[in-house]
Amino acid sequence: MILATLLTFEQKETLIGRMWSEDAFFNPIQDFYNNWVIFPAETQTTINEFSWLKNCPQIEYVPKPFIIN
Repeated sequence: MILATLLTFEQKETLIGRMWSEDAFFNPIQDFYNNWVIFPAETQTTINEFSWLKNCPQIEYVPKPFIIN
């Protein structure tokens, strides 16, 4: 089971384009159920501005199916 941090749409919008470390940007994605999530490494940021992420719920990540045309 892979855990992910559940975000609201507004939280996702706040993170887009923002860096969580010196060389990495937040990358919210949608899971199978269209929930916005980020992965644990992103949640462990030490940037105080994003400390609220540690209080967001964790859910099981279910990926969307990969479809090849």
